[in-house]
Amino acid sequence: MKSNKSEKVQVEWLISQIRELDRMIALHLEGNSVFTAEQYAVRRLEHFKELISILSTSPLNTTGAETFPLIHALTKENYSKKTLLQSTGRSKNAFDKTIEFYGRQTDKSSKNKPSLESDSTNQRKAKSGM
Repeated sequence: MKSNKSEKVQVEWLISQIRELDRMIALHLEGNSVFTAEQYAVRRLEHFKELISILSTSPLNTTGAETFPLIHALTKENYSKKTLLQSTGRSKNAFDKTIEFYGRQTDKSSKNKPSLESDSTNQRKAKSGM
């Protein structure tokens, strides 16, 4: 099982790649290079599908209520009744919400883990009879 931290890193990397591809698509559409923009759009779609796959199979998604709203928002924001090339210029709030979700989950898991220092301190106290 992969750790939630590596999942967070993967999600952040995919979102950064999608945002960069959005920028490249917009740049090439402005320059009337539709063919190149479409190639970037295909790459973007692959990253997007991987992001959705990670969210849907995440161990953090215990009931479906955790990541399914994010998946819905991401899909609606990126692929609702517009072609990919039309939707890439808009602000992506769902991407930010997804990153924020993983930040909250990482914060929760780090609070639940005792620090190594407290474990060693407790072991010393037990040995000394305190």
